[in-house]
Amino acid sequence: MRAMRMIAGAVWALTAAGGAAGGPAAADDLPRYRLEVRTPQGSGLLPLYLSSSWDQPLPDMVRALIMVHGLARNGNRYFEVASQAAANAGGAGLGTFIVAPQLLLEADIDELTPPPRDVDRLLRWSRSGDWTAGLPARQLPAGASSFDAVDAILARLADRKVFPSLKHVVLAGHSAGGQLVQRYAILGQAPARLGALGLSMRYVVANPSSYAYLSAQRPRSIDDDCRTTFDTWKYGLNALPPYAAGTPVAEFKRAYLMRDVVYLLGTNDDNPSDDNLDRTCEANAQGRSRLARGAAYFANVQQEHPGSAHRLQLVHGVSHSAKGMFTSPCGLAVLFDAARCGWRAARHD
Repeated sequence: MRAMRMIAGAVWALTAAGGAAGGPAAADDLPRYRLEVRTPQGSGLLPLYLSSSWDQPLPDMVRALIMVHGLARNGNRYFEVASQAAANAGGAGLGTFIVAPQLLLEADIDELTPPPRDVDRLLRWSRSGDWTAGLPARQLPAGASSFDAVDAILARLADRKVFPSLKHVVLAGHSAGGQLVQRYAILGQAPARLGALGLSMRYVVANPSSYAYLSAQRPRSIDDDCRTTFDTWKYGLNALPPYAAGTPVAEFKRAYLMRDVVYLLGTNDDNPSDDNLDRTCEANAQGRSRLARGAAYFANVQQEHPGSAHRLQLVHGVSHSAKGMFTSPCGLAVLFDAARCGWRAARHD
């Protein structure tokens, strides 16, 4: 694989945590912390919510939970959901360090009033579909991708001077955040470094609108409108983003199938007319609803790769709700290995 871009470093911002449900609208709505994300082409700052400063040793932390927000870009709300889930997990949630990145759009930057002093260095994307697919940010001179941002978070967590007792890392996302997590699970470079340090990593993919398929097989017929695009990235493995340059597709497939990936699906997230459901031709070929698409994707992985480490967990009675999913008994089991809902934790070899 290409050399991993493992970056660490957090700097203090000027404002306190806050935020609006529709995404940041003022400088005070940005998280308190920043993480520098560097690539050979340039660098930028990723705002994020942390359960405590990671500028000092945290010897009591044994698990890290990275929680990725959805389309509304309400990282503060997802930080609250993650914190509530850790509290509800009881003993299983003790020693959990929580990270909730804030992925900004250019429109969010334009609305920051007054703008923070580091506004020119904040990573931002032109549309949410870009950060869900690991595409580069738009900030100049050259933006890191959202996958580079995840790499930088993982690199910080892998710093044994800060996290000497850390054993498990969970990367979880709901809706659009689930899309990012599923695609990062395929292309992500940093997890190999974590494994070398003895850290386990789990990917929790909750209720996304679409998936990156490993083959051209789809559960529904493909319309002529996307006959040539249905299997391109972010819906398939053709035309991968710049982040993946230099690595054969077969290597990505092999790594993905070995990773601890859990598809967490709400049984009531079955509305084919949901306003935020991806209804492009490429996504429609994957199923009529989020529940149908998730079930079909998992079935495809099982059929084509019966030896994979992937698992499916249903959350009964929950629709498209991050709080409902992650604070449910099955959500707690998946995030914290809590002994609930018949969940069996994967082996951490």
